[in-house]
Order: sequence, then structure tokens, then C-alpha cells
Amino acid sequence: MKVIKVDPNKPEPKLINQIVAILQRGGTFIYPTDTCYGLGGDARNPRVTTKIAKLKNRPADKKFSVVVKDILMAKEVGYINEKQEQILKRYLPGPFTFLVPNADYEILKSNSIGLRIPDYPITQAIANSLNEPFITTSANISGGENPYSCFMLDQGILNSKQDSQDLPDIIIDAGELPNVPASTIVDLTTEPYKIIRQGGGEFKS
Repeated sequence: MKVIKVDPNKPEPKLINQIVAILQRGGTFIYPTDTCYGLGGDARNPRVTTKIAKLKNRPADKKFSVVVKDILMAKEVGYINEKQEQILKRYLPGPFTFLVPNADYEILKSNSIGLRIPDYPITQAIANSLNEPFITTSANISGGENPYSCFMLDQGILNSKQDSQDLPDIIIDAGELPNVPASTIVDLTTEPYKIIRQGGGEFKS
């Protein structure tokens, strides 16, 4: 398991390329976001989603959200009408997860999909370079405390009794993050829109 220190404000392209190469090979990683440290990998790779669910000790039928690089990619993976698009443009990038109908069933095999565009330079640099949706979930055992530094990472994730090949392939260390709430989850698949989880973002439709 490799650890790379990355400048949170000016991520070096060379380091971003190293990270992206690992993801393209089906690797998983721990990375910083605008909320907490996340755990992710290629959203279209079933082996990756299975590995992440196992790492988190999370039920296999509980679906993950994904990071997309921009609204255009959001429209490629989700069925988004004009009103929903305006909402995404108003609140993203930011601490929100928006549920929309899934337009790409290869991603997570679910009827709906949660979309994130974190307001964080490292995450955005990875998303832009990878140019593919990747899984976003907090880097903890399911139900555990959100990690805001690499020192807080759950030892069940890092020192598991699992084989080393089941552990994350790389950790991106951007130092300590602000201790802020998780993203606000908003369901845009129903009318009226519904807040599933109130987090750090204030939503008004």
C-alpha cells in the first residue's frame, strides 16, 4: 500500500498521473474531498465495487455514489432534465450528493445514481485526468467515524486480516481536513425533491 503526499491547493500533475494510472488498472484509493477522506475506484469495474464493499464491511446491495468531473459527465451517467440540471449547476461543485435516474447501468447496477463534484482541487484534478466516474464513500468501516486525516483512518481499513491485495492500493495524504459534516444527499428522482441526509450543504429547491 503506497502513500503519496499531495499539495491540497496545487496538486502536481505528475502525482495525479500516477494515481490515475493505478485507478485505470483497477486499483482502489483513499483520497481527500471537501468533506472527509473518501475511498474509491473505477465505478464501472465490478471487482472494484466488491472490494470496496468488503473493505467497509458494507452490505453488497447498498449502492455507492460516484464523483463526476462536471455537469456534462453527470448528464452522461444520469437522466437529468432541465430543472435538475439547473439545480446541479447551482450547487456543484460543493458538499452535495444528488440522486438522479441512472443512465449507465454498467455503473453500480442500480436504477438511481448519486452524483458528487467535490469542491476540492485534488479530487477535481483526478476526475479531470481519469475522465471516468469513480466511487466515492467515506474511508471508514460502515457506520464508523468519518476520517479527516490519515491518522484517523479506521484500522479495519488499513490493517485488515484480509489479504494485502484486498487493501487500498494507494493513499493520498493531503494533511488534516476541516472537520465538517458529510455531504447533503438530495433525491431528485421524486417530486417534490427530498433531502435524504442533511449534511454540510444547505439545499433549497
